[in-house]
Amino acid sequence: MISRIPRAARPACRRLLTQILRRIVEAPTDKLAWRDLLHFGPVILAKPKRGGVNRNLSSIINKRSAAWDGGDTVINATQQMSNCMTRKMTDSSKLAAAVTSKLEAGNFKAAIRIICSDDMPAPDTIETLKALETKHPGPALNRRIPCDPRDNDRFIPVQVSSDNVHIALRSFPLEVLMVSLHNTYLTYLQEQLITVPNRL
Repeated sequence: MISRIPRAARPACRRLLTQILRRIVEAPTDKLAWRDLLHFGPVILAKPKRGGVNRNLSSIINKRSAAWDGGDTVINATQQMSNCMTRKMTDSSKLAAAVTSKLEAGNFKAAIRIICSDDMPAPDTIETLKALETKHPGPALNRRIPCDPRDNDRFIPVQVSSDNVHIALRSFPLEVLMVSLHNTYLTYLQEQLITVPNRL
């Protein structure tokens, strides 16, 4: 579908969509009205074929809205979509489609990056799916936090002593502390580090 509706085509789309929604409100069990609503985007807002003389997107959408008659329009559009999906795309056609989509979106940098890159889309195979599942595993089955923190490794408290704190502070350069901390806290830390012997 198109990324945005042209301003000149918005009134026609608004009228048609309002008509469909009113049919659903008046008869919520009308399956034909729901079918028209689900096919509004793929039929009216489908991207037109590239090329040709009449390439005005607004006029194309307005003609589609004016020619909308429900059933026949939906059936014809469904057949056209199925025919387009059955066409096997080659690597060159996939590259051209990817570059064209970036150019239409105005992302010229991404289009140039795709053209200059040697990377190709991964094949649509079971091995690719398994590799993606290994790289991006799904969420855990039980993601709820236990109600009782007792005898649970996730709720083991962290205990540190003052010596551990001084050792950690001494591991940072003084310049880093001066940039990160306020002057008041920095003076306090300097006094603490001077009074406590170095344990490193």
